[in-house]
Amino acid sequence: MRLQAAVQLVYPPQCLSCDTLVTSDFGLCPRCWRDTPFITGLVCDCCGTPLPGEDTGEAVQCGHLPGAHTGGDLYVYFPKRNVVVAGGPVTSDRWPVIDYINGGFMHGFLRSYEILSGLVKPDTLVVPANGPVITGADVVKMKDLYWELFKQFFVLFNKGLGPKDVAEFNAGKEFKGVVPIVADRPLIGSPLLQQLGDPKQFLEFAYRSTQLATLPF
Repeated sequence: MRLQAAVQLVYPPQCLSCDTLVTSDFGLCPRCWRDTPFITGLVCDCCGTPLPGEDTGEAVQCGHLPGAHTGGDLYVYFPKRNVVVAGGPVTSDRWPVIDYINGGFMHGFLRSYEILSGLVKPDTLVVPANGPVITGADVVKMKDLYWELFKQFFVLFNKGLGPKDVAEFNAGKEFKGVVPIVADRPLIGSPLLQQLGDPKQFLEFAYRSTQLATLPF
């Protein structure tokens, strides 16, 4: 206590915003308190980021989804309501777009699905970027499928296939060479084909992003 008192004599508490002396550390002087635009309304309970909507008193959490659809994706989770607003990486009426020009890539896309899968329960309502609401169980199934594709990409990558070849391979085309290509085709027979439509663009962008993240410049 004596040491602390001595320190305060030498370095008295000052306002966080200006040099005015205050009565305790980490405080604001009356003028700065009056002029400070404090965050009000609905905010994330984890980081304090302002969120759209009104503050109803229930907990709200947000989190970053690293390098998924782009480099700036996030989710918003309402624990009491068991609802997750998943944002760009999750779609339910079309295939997601991995925008590799603006920071999205397959590695981050998969990591984002792992984050969401660890957050949701099977009956959690998940609001996607496009399409009708799905459940946490649906998100986990999507994650498993995307992982299978990711593993396939590295087999095809080592065989020298390009993005368009990957789309054709997953459509059933056989590529003949000295050594046959042995890789699973998880999309064939998958219900997601009927639900999300033609996966060509998704496969090409996802594969291209894998190439960019793997090949040295």
